Amino acid sequence: MNSRIWSKLPQRLLDRVLAFLPPPAFFRARCVCKRWYALLFSNTFLELYLQVSPHQHWFLFFKHHKTRKSYIYKNNNNNNGSSDGCGHIGAFEGYLFDPYEMSWYRIFFALVPSGFSPASSSAGLLCWVSDEAGPKTMLLSNPLIGSLTQLPPTLRPRLFPSIGLTIRPTCIDVTVAGDDMISPYAVKNLTSESFHIDGGGFYSLWGTTASLPRLCSLESGRMVYAEGKLYCMNCSPFSILAYDITSNTWFKIQAPMRRFLRSPNLVECKGKLLLVAAVEKSKLNVPKSLRVWSLQACGTMWVESERMPQQLYVQFAELEDGNGFECVGHGEFIVIMIRGTDKALLFDICRKRWQWIPPCPYIVHDGFELHGFAYEPRLATPVTGLLDQLALPFQISPHQHWFLFFKHHKTRKSYIYKNNNNNNGSSDGCGHIGAFEGYLFDPYEMSWYRIFFALVPSGFSPASSSAGLLCWVSDEAGPKTMLLSNPLIGSLTQLPPTLRPRLFPSIGLTIRPTCIDVTVAGDDMISPYAVKNLTSESFHIDGGGFYSLWGTTASLPRLCSLESGRMVYAEGKLYCMNCSPFSILAYDITSNTWFKIQAPMRRFLRSPNLVECKGKLLLVAAVEKSKLNVPKSLRVWSLQACGTMWVESERMPQQLYVQFAELEDGNGFECVGHGEFIVIMIRGTDKALLFDICRKRWQWIPPCPYIVHDGFELHGFAYEPRLATPVTGLLDQLALPFQSFNA
Repeated sequence: MNSRIWSKLPQRLLDRVLAFLPPPAFFRARCVCKRWYALLFSNTFLELYLQVSPHQHWFLFFKHHKTRKSYIYKNNNNNNGSSDGCGHIGAFEGYLFDPYEMSWYRIFFALVPSGFSPASSSAGLLCWVSDEAGPKTMLLSNPLIGSLTQLPPTLRPRLFPSIGLTIRPTCIDVTVAGDDMISPYAVKNLTSESFHIDGGGFYSLWGTTASLPRLCSLESGRMVYAEGKLYCMNCSPFSILAYDITSNTWFKIQAPMRRFLRSPNLVECKGKLLLVAAVEKSKLNVPKSLRVWSLQACGTMWVESERMPQQLYVQFAELEDGNGFECVGHGEFIVIMIRGTDKALLFDICRKRWQWIPPCPYIVHDGFELHGFAYEPRLATPVTGLLDQLALPFQISPHQHWFLFFKHHKTRKSYIYKNNNNNNGSSDGCGHIGAFEGYLFDPYEMSWYRIFFALVPSGFSPASSSAGLLCWVSDEAGPKTMLLSNPLIGSLTQLPPTLRPRLFPSIGLTIRPTCIDVTVAGDDMISPYAVKNLTSESFHIDGGGFYSLWGTTASLPRLCSLESGRMVYAEGKLYCMNCSPFSILAYDITSNTWFKIQAPMRRFLRSPNLVECKGKLLLVAAVEKSKLNVPKSLRVWSLQACGTMWVESERMPQQLYVQFAELEDGNGFECVGHGEFIVIMIRGTDKALLFDICRKRWQWIPPCPYIVHDGFELHGFAYEPRLATPVTGLLDQLALPFQSFNA
């Protein structure tokens, strides 16, 4: 063909031709010229593409650990820092399968932070859900164009819920169902909650809730959308749970041959709901088989539509060997994946053809299997633009487990009082005259940064931190005033003063996406000259409009002796050390009760410290049992799920401990944990050790270049740098006459 013909074609006709190309061919065509390369960013072309581009019924697969009981949790697809040679270091990796060409493509999710797993898909978007127990955060991702959009977190805490995503041209619907956390240690399938937003300006931020049918047992995983309803499997015995999005109601549908089914799977094909399952009725002389049923228009009756050929089923059953299988449907295709292997069957409904899928060339199948999603590759998903009208400062950046340090006078007995970080009128040359000064430490790069707190008035000291906010507490004896500060953006928000006068209480701060909790405990002033550890009082405010202004009080255990300092939050409780002898005081925020936990080897501990790492409570302490011929050491214990038993998890290498003990010289040390890191600061010196829990690596932290270590030492806080902390906006609803501070 004469190449000059292409130059004479009208541009709109040429764009129309390009819009019909399948995604691999389109991305190759972008290399031809600058204009074709820019088509992906052209609104005119993308509008045409959405109108004329044919639907591609592809599949998207991820590696999944064989031992995982839950279908979607957790994704094991992160490269853990390794590179693929294309700059995708540590990125999530997926595998696109084209059933028309029987070909595989590898794709990366560079923007998705760790701690998320793929959960559902619809109309070119993949939904990722947070792995951690609690209110669930979800991300909507278009892997072809690398976009990532965050939804607001759910209102109810859940463990492994089922996720249903429905994307239509002018609306987004997300439903989260089951695994309600009725306590930190128990879940129950009680409710569902739904998110909706549409082009008409209506939205519901998880405000639409519904009760699940009694005695239901959902499999943790995604739901299937068909004809205005979401469907998921119910176990023991098998039935189908259906959720009508319009009427916000749940109901059960009887499964066909439910007493003889094995590995039942719901799939959607060509707008219809199908049930794929193995049938075992050997006692009735009915041959074992794999069958497909279609739900009829009445919504309650099933009709068998397909059955795997017996010869193929014998081969399939031999490979499956009772391990079960999982299915996903899209368009005219059903993919059947055998658990524990890399084998998968493709069934073409229109052609009535069964065939084995060729192995993915990008995967080494060692300890992993595939789980898949229906995926329609799209160059544009404009429906995500609806989320902009919410005006919410969603965050998609990965969590950074940094630390924030302050100078602390060596002679101070209290850990948090008083802060000695004011420059007393001197200037740093940048206009920060007399401002509080902090030092940010990045454990990933082993680098230091200086930061100023220009708005914090004198007479306050840093006390606790959580989710990008630092809590400052007033130094003077009496009712305590607290300030919440985001040092990155320079914000400062005041809490109302406590009701009881105190001297040097312990402070616990817990910031979650939709609530703020602060607990102040101990050092009750029973007279102007005497204090006693008698009570705690708590402040709470949440997005549901409920708040308690220090009205929640509780009695501390008898004869407790709290160290003045911050408390540590882990798994729904606040913890702090108790002295003489050593034990741990725990405060259950939900039940408003205090109790004691026995410390391990409590008679032989020195400088015990509580830290939180990766959601777990750890105890770090030196052990001295020289009389029993046990070498002195520094050890780390982890509190087990039962809440009372400790298990030793780490021990400092003996050669390093000898060096550490020589520098420490009996003065003691303090610890702070964050993410996978623990920092151990030697009192009276500028020396500190960093322990990486994941890599089992101990190393000395380089000295902070901004500090002259003359009469001062460092004390630190876990700090996650955040450019936005919208939860502080909840305080505006109190309409209290808070005093404004001016530096």
